Amino acid sequence: MNRNKKNVLKGLLFIAPNYIGFFIFTLVPMVTAIVISFTKWKMGDMEFIGLKNYLELLSSRSFYKSFLNTVLFVLGTVPVTIVLGLGIAYFVDRYAYGKSLIRTIMFLPYTANIVAICYVWMMLFQPTYGPVNQLILKFVKTAPGWLTSSEWALICIMALQVWMYAGYCMVIYLAALKQVPSDLMEAAAIDGASRYKQFVHIILPSLSPTTFFILITMLINSLKIFAPMNIMTDGGPGDSTSVLVFQSYITAFRYNDMGTASAISTILFLIILGITLYQWKGQNKWVNY
Repeated sequence: MNRNKKNVLKGLLFIAPNYIGFFIFTLVPMVTAIVISFTKWKMGDMEFIGLKNYLELLSSRSFYKSFLNTVLFVLGTVPVTIVLGLGIAYFVDRYAYGKSLIRTIMFLPYTANIVAICYVWMMLFQPTYGPVNQLILKFVKTAPGWLTSSEWALICIMALQVWMYAGYCMVIYLAALKQVPSDLMEAAAIDGASRYKQFVHIILPSLSPTTFFILITMLINSLKIFAPMNIMTDGGPGDSTSVLVFQSYITAFRYNDMGTASAISTILFLIILGITLYQWKGQNKWVNY
């Protein structure tokens, strides 16, 4: 075996664990779920029923409610998180002292255990004795029910998502801000461009590849949200916080309807795939490399 073949073999051996893991734990379960979505399987005999599971979902109120909650969650978290992360990163990069400390503090929520964060959040927003409502009641007579209210529960979980991921976005933007061409900034300042114009016409276009990356990852993370709904509200009150992943979970493991649960998962997969492909196709219009 010559040197080139040995190098190729070594390279394949190095990447093999990753690809083996992807094949076993991602690709095979994904294909299996798609196949099961065309069957009626309630942990007994499996029967092929074609598109019946998908057609039943189209007339299911709970599916539409979960789909709507998912869309609202994405729209309420992704733009806010990106704008907040960019704003904090810009402020820290330009004006703040102790940047390393601020960066560490802001990034900690992203690294913390999601279960622990959910329980802390539940205690903070407990309607009766939670510190958030105790503070609000010092100024007004009534306070929201938060996680026990169908109007506020989803908003409360949105706030949790934004709080967790704002630091993540900030750290990535801080690194990207270091790559903004300083000569362009100096030339703009000499020409009399205000800081606002410098930000809009130089910094934002320079950050567009980073924004594209964050947008894709945040969209996928928000579409796949599950743990807070399962831990904090169990999809309630009513179905006000039921999202597609949670709906698929309870359909599979509470009602033992694996076919319908797989159909929901397949629909979510197609939504994520479609959004990702659309973003990749449209990036040439607004991403500057």
